[in-house]
Amino acid sequence: MRASWFQVHAVVFAWLASIIAPFGGLFASGFKRAFKIKDFSDFIPGHGGITDRMDCQMVMAVLSHLYVANFVRMPGMMTVGEVLLKVELVSNEDLLELYVAIGNMCVSRGMRLPSLSASGGGWSVDPPDAGGVGEH
Repeated sequence: MRASWFQVHAVVFAWLASIIAPFGGLFASGFKRAFKIKDFSDFIPGHGGITDRMDCQMVMAVLSHLYVANFVRMPGMMTVGEVLLKVELVSNEDLLELYVAIGNMCVSRGMRLPSLSASGGGWSVDPPDAGGVGEH
């Protein structure tokens, strides 16, 4: 039997949640006892308010962030927005070199490349039989 990374993370996350979430209630109870209060509010009579109902979720929100930031995201992985911010800083010559390299990657994957139309009216898509970048 083979499991995907999604399934592995889901099982680990569920296991952590079942162990860590109850400590949210214990932490909230200790906090209330330290300040000698019974409930955080009376918004939900008999239940101690919304904060008393959400104490486990607050702890799980922190755990979720830490788990995703440290184990799910790949180290050094950048978003498209982060890549575009970096690309804005390169010289024109390096930008053209990057354009050709990305174009060649797209062609090798069988993708059609966008190109500027001769009339300057914007981007258009090359016909499927067009060659690689720089061959126009």
